[in-house]
Parts: sequence; structure tokens; C-alpha cells
Amino acid sequence: MLNPFISFPASSGSTIPSISDEYLHYDFSGEQSTITMDGSNRVSKVTDGFGTTARDLVQATSGNQPLFIANDVNDLGVIDFDDDRFMKTASGLTAISQPFSVFTLVEFGDQSSFQDAVILDGHGASNRINHGNHFAVDKVRCNAGANLDTGTVTGLDESNALLTCIYDGSSTDIRINGVSKVTGNVGSGSWAGVSCGTNSSSSVFWDQKMMEIAVYEKVVSGDELTEMENYFLDRWGLS
Repeated sequence: MLNPFISFPASSGSTIPSISDEYLHYDFSGEQSTITMDGSNRVSKVTDGFGTTARDLVQATSGNQPLFIANDVNDLGVIDFDDDRFMKTASGLTAISQPFSVFTLVEFGDQSSFQDAVILDGHGASNRINHGNHFAVDKVRCNAGANLDTGTVTGLDESNALLTCIYDGSSTDIRINGVSKVTGNVGSGSWAGVSCGTNSSSSVFWDQKMMEIAVYEKVVSGDELTEMENYFLDRWGLS
């Protein structure tokens, strides 16, 4: 029987900063999103914390449902996408065009054991991005029509980290833990729908824990960017 998991007692500084142009927010601790799961903590739904029902993540197939783990990172719950588990929006969404800014606080695995994965993707063969391919040891790739790769980021493998990508065509910025690692061309692609923990065809998988994701329909920059990244890093114990 499915039971709604509402929230844990809020921790200090646990509310995401309020800035304009909110698109979606998944808080896998359950404090700012509602998580629905069964008696084995297998997750069938995570609501969009910004309140748009069409952007809720769902997974009806029990064998594909990820696992909620309470009090796991900095005394907060997380969702573990191990064993090729994933979630998606129920259907594709109206495409959003660049610029948009994506913040993902996730666990990066041991790259020696797999060669490709993706944190977020769109639906279908068009209107999609590949956000966060962990394609080589201590390296990350984002793609919206063209590959933009970081150089080596020492210590990324088998660690929790904040991956920020400010998607803005040829002026795109990939940042790790609040530090810019590369700027350049990511392509001009738009994005419609969310595949979380896999790609649009469900053929490659993240297979790691996820803590929190937020997306904004603009270039987040300046004081707002600092505030957002500090929120993620402080809340999840990485500051």
C-alpha cells in the first residue's frame, strides 16, 4: 500500500532561496517535495517543490523505482537510483529554450566501473539535453546539441558534488561546487520533459544517489548564483 511521505523536521537553512523564473525543484530529502513510496521505501512519485503538477517525477513500475534512504547525507534523506532505477515526468512538457540554469547535488560514482551516465535528460529525440554525463575519470559533460566537457576535476569520483550548468549557447558555464570549470558552446537545444537518472531512451543510467535538483528559466548569475550555490553546499554539508 502506498503511503505519502510528507516531510522530515526542517533543518536550519533548508529552504531554497526565492529567485525569479522558477521552473522545477526536486528535494529528495522530502522537506520541500512530497515523496510517495511503498513499505519498502521504493519511490513512485516526487513532486515539483515549485508546485507544477505536470513536472512531478513518477515511476509506476516497481522494478524501476529508486530507494529512499532517511538521514543519509548531512542528516537528510536522499533517493538512491542504484540498479538502473529512474523517474520521469508523466509526459513531455512544453519546450523551454535557452537560457536556463540547472543545479544538481548528486553522488558521483567510481568511473572505473562504468563509462556513461546521465543525471537529467529530456523526452524523445528532440527538445532534450544531456546534463551531467560522467564520461571519464573526474570529468563531466553537458550537451544541448554540442558536447561541453570539463577538464579533470580532482576528487570527483566517489564523492558528493554540486554540478551547476548555466545553459546559454556559446556562453555556457559548467561549475563544480561553486567553481567554474569550463565555459564554451553547449549547443542551442531546448528542453521538454524530465528523465531523472537516465537518458530519454532509458538506456544509460546514473546508478547513484541524488540529493536535490533545481532549474530556472534564465541565466542565474552574480549574487543570485552565489546565494544558490551556497544554499546547496551548506545544506548538504559540502561547504
